[in-house]
Amino acid sequence: MMPTFSRNTKKNSFPTMLLVVVSVIVLVVLVVMNRFTTAQANMPDIGYAEARYPNIVGTKLDSCMLCHTSSVPSLNSYGQAYKSAGRNSSALASIENQDTDNDGFTNLQEIVALTFPGDPGDHPVLPSPTPTRVPPTATSLPPTPTSKPTQPPQPTATNTSVPPTPTSGATQPPHPTSTATVPPTPANTPTEPPQPTTTVTPIPPTPTPPPQTASSLTFSPEADAYTSSDQHSANFGTLAELKSAGKPIQRSYLRFDVSGIGGNSINKAILRIYVDSSNAGAGFFVRSIANNTWVETTITYDNAPAYGKILAMSGPIRKSGWISVDVTRLIKGDGLISMVLNTPGNSYETLASRESGSNSPQLVITLRQQNERQRGDDTGQEEQEDDD
Repeated sequence: MMPTFSRNTKKNSFPTMLLVVVSVIVLVVLVVMNRFTTAQANMPDIGYAEARYPNIVGTKLDSCMLCHTSSVPSLNSYGQAYKSAGRNSSALASIENQDTDNDGFTNLQEIVALTFPGDPGDHPVLPSPTPTRVPPTATSLPPTPTSKPTQPPQPTATNTSVPPTPTSGATQPPHPTSTATVPPTPANTPTEPPQPTTTVTPIPPTPTPPPQTASSLTFSPEADAYTSSDQHSANFGTLAELKSAGKPIQRSYLRFDVSGIGGNSINKAILRIYVDSSNAGAGFFVRSIANNTWVETTITYDNAPAYGKILAMSGPIRKSGWISVDVTRLIKGDGLISMVLNTPGNSYETLASRESGSNSPQLVITLRQQNERQRGDDTGQEEQEDDD
């Protein structure tokens, strides 16, 4: 028998289906709203980062990956530190000097270099040390002895006596028999051939290159000045101080006129600069400048020359006084050398300029060259031996 459905049964199933459809729609709306709310919640974090670090805008750091792993809800080590510090602009400042991913660089150094501070596999690349050329050392050869020729064996002469001749037959009256006496054969004494005179000519030892002696050249800047973003058209070239800061953006420019290197190789170049004050931040970076035409008394934030990549870092500066930064990669030889010092984040330094007098910046270049006097003595000795 076929089952029969009443009209009431069909009427009761329609509300149930409608309820199921409405429930699904509501669930989808809730999921979308949750994702939108999460994205909105992350927007202030990106805004805080962009406002504090303008250099990350448009880069790979300008994304959720700054604080998250590849799985967005999961925080990386930098994101965890940021969240624990309060998740605001002040929190970013408070963790700048931390190394949250334990790769040897502070969070601020990584952000300035545009590497992720929460990824130990992504970090700034330090400059390679300049190799020092070591000249080969010549080994002196001992004089080669000439072997003495062997004399031939001497022949020995033997003297043989000849006996008297016997008389045969009848006895003859006695006649005196003359017996010829054979004189002894004189000994054949061979004359020794003349011995060749062997002259041993001493081989002069190969002169060992004289030891390398280091000499240094020290230069004061021929021009220095700083610029400031909050006074973009002002010039500070005649002041006795230089400034480098993140807020406002202040950069210090220095130019040296290097001479005396010639054909010598550069062993090391050190920038010595006196720190008047600092907030114990990350320190400053040293960058190259290809344009050497800027003028100390007219340079401003608006007309300052463009600079290149980071070539050296000072590291954190904890107190005032002289500091040294290795800038060997910046020096190629004689001529004008320009550089700029800039400080990331919220750090700042006040430095002494060339107008300060005894605390003026210095560029100290150490050279490798041969001892000319020793080389001259060796040359004279070789000439005398040739004459002999």
